[in-house]
Amino acid sequence: MSDSDPPPPPFFENNERVLCFHGPLVYEGKTLKTEYRQPIKEYAYLIHYAGWNKSWDEWVLESRVLKYTDSNLVRQKELKLAHEEQLRNNRKSLVVKTPVNKKRSNVGSDTASVISASDSRSSTPIMDQKVAKTGKRDSIKNSDVGGEEFAKKRNRSECVEQESIFQVKQEVQIVLPHQLRTFLVDDWDNVVRQRRLVKLPARHSVEQILENYLKTRKKTDMHAVELCNGLREYFNCMIGSQLLYRYEREQFLEIWKTYQGPAAKKQMSEIYGISHLMRLFTKLGVCLSYTSLDVEAVNLLQQCVEEFLTFLVKNYEDYFSLEDYGVSDPEYQRQVPV
Repeated sequence: MSDSDPPPPPFFENNERVLCFHGPLVYEGKTLKTEYRQPIKEYAYLIHYAGWNKSWDEWVLESRVLKYTDSNLVRQKELKLAHEEQLRNNRKSLVVKTPVNKKRSNVGSDTASVISASDSRSSTPIMDQKVAKTGKRDSIKNSDVGGEEFAKKRNRSECVEQESIFQVKQEVQIVLPHQLRTFLVDDWDNVVRQRRLVKLPARHSVEQILENYLKTRKKTDMHAVELCNGLREYFNCMIGSQLLYRYEREQFLEIWKTYQGPAAKKQMSEIYGISHLMRLFTKLGVCLSYTSLDVEAVNLLQQCVEEFLTFLVKNYEDYFSLEDYGVSDPEYQRQVPV
């Protein structure tokens, strides 16, 4: 769509009751105002969160907003329960017995990303009694982050980016159509809550999807070729570290041993399919923000990604199916901790 074309109608109306992502959780809210952001070709809504002081009102992109439906309310509760369980597990993981040699072991935590680190979500509000009444947070004292001495010695330039650089990084935004965002919620539900696994090798691998997309483009369309090459490279680099839920890691190790051995060496883009490819798009905007792309290159890239996502929507029934998930066997479930 060119800049001269009229924008499409907004998906949400003013004063509509909605659900909105804020951090890893979903909150009830109401749309107060609507604006069409021409540079990114997406609507933004001024959201007031139910039960919160108006100081929490914020402009959010349409990719963070969900319809207020029974199914989305169920998912909201499931996200809250999963988040609370994750916090409990993280607290337990911090209690580590000291070995005899008194050397501490490294302890890491695994935080599952549900729908988007690339959609500019801010931190989650803390619903304690004080915040609920005043809408304000307590300031963080120096003692909370290492003490006054540490705060004095820390070089501010090492931890605060220049404003101009930060603004450039924010410009790369990957906006997923509503249908694809809904699929990502179902994907999370299948793997994290229902403890199901994507059947591998995938019915349509990432390689096959990219090849099918290129068939719809002109042979001279080098931008489409470069986009597919970039998506393939990012996917193969990120699949093991950023595109898996915790429950899928054992499966990935088995797949890696099977297809990366000397007998049959294959790229992961030839094994995994649409579910993990969609997760890549939730990370891609952040990754691209750290490249040296100028404004013109960013606009061209966003246009190419938009065309690719449109292709996925047009072929939704072919590529997207909940039948691609299967129940993991009891032995696998015993190996993987809850």
